[in-house]
Amino acid sequence: MSGCKDNQKVKYTAGSFVGKALTWWNSQIHTRGQEEAVGTSWEDFKMLTMEELCLSNEMQKLETELWNHAMVRAGHAAYTDRFHELAWLVPHLVSYNNRQFSEHI
Repeated sequence: MSGCKDNQKVKYTAGSFVGKALTWWNSQIHTRGQEEAVGTSWEDFKMLTMEELCLSNEMQKLETELWNHAMVRAGHAAYTDRFHELAWLVPHLVSYNNRQFSEHI
């Protein structure tokens, strides 16, 4: 949404951190140095951020919600919106090559 180039996403996103996330990011900069921390690949940054800031029981709830996600009545727009939210939060479960996932759709 920000329109950032790939090499700017980490810096842009980390600039919006507050509270625990900001404390964690500052420790990354202190430990690794600003250039290395900001130079982290976007995929690695997402993984590190989720490992640090997302509680495992909350991640399990999101995974379960995605596996059990179903359309209620004619709410296909709401269904699709929530599916995309969940897919963004637990991307390791969403793959067109993942037969197990595609069997549940």
